[in-house]
Amino acid sequence: MNSHQQQTTHLTLKTAKHPNVETALYTWFLQQRTKNVNISGEILQEKAKFFYEEITGRDDFAASSGWLDNFKKRFKIRQLTVTGEKLSSNFAAVDPFQKLFLNKVREMKLGPEQVYNADESGLFWRALPNKTLVHKDEDSAPGRKISKDRLTFMPCANASGSHKLKLFTIGKAANPRVFKNCRNKLPVIYKNQRSAWMNQELFKQWFHEEFVPSVQAHLKQIGLPPRALLLLDNAPSHPEQK
Repeated sequence: MNSHQQQTTHLTLKTAKHPNVETALYTWFLQQRTKNVNISGEILQEKAKFFYEEITGRDDFAASSGWLDNFKKRFKIRQLTVTGEKLSSNFAAVDPFQKLFLNKVREMKLGPEQVYNADESGLFWRALPNKTLVHKDEDSAPGRKISKDRLTFMPCANASGSHKLKLFTIGKAANPRVFKNCRNKLPVIYKNQRSAWMNQELFKQWFHEEFVPSVQAHLKQIGLPPRALLLLDNAPSHPEQK
């Protein structure tokens, strides 16, 4: 850092209420950015509270959104997108599906209580934010190697929102250590697969062992006939319609 930068930083810090904390935070921030670590505003706020407690011995610093905005202005920190993608939609297929769906609902004489939807999604639980705060001199934000530790989860609920099945979750480990002594008390249904992906075998197991009994019990409880429609996308992990 040259003398001009040192002078600018020194003059800027005089406007801060806790200059020592902000100096420590900014130093840490620069260190992380040299490693291409993605830093969000929430991370800065938590780290600011950590440094404040370390320096002052107190824990009464809120590191509010207003403080964060001022801190970023003082040190000319801005936000860049690391990665991103756009999702495409096949709008031409919407109208035919709507007609098919409505005809099926009328044919089966179903109400919102009896129409269900399930869909899988991946959770990269060690993934870093896709946006990061950067120093004023940084023109780009190269990312780090993305962690591939993931879970697949599949929520399922009816159209009225009155019945939600337990979240179906798939991981790699058959018996994760964290499940010791609590496997039967989990608020989710957990299964394992080598790549933590849904496949037809797991889906059929979920459908027959979880979906059918749970839906039958719910419909019986509210006095409706045991008929239901489950909407799915055309993923390879879903059985073909017969």
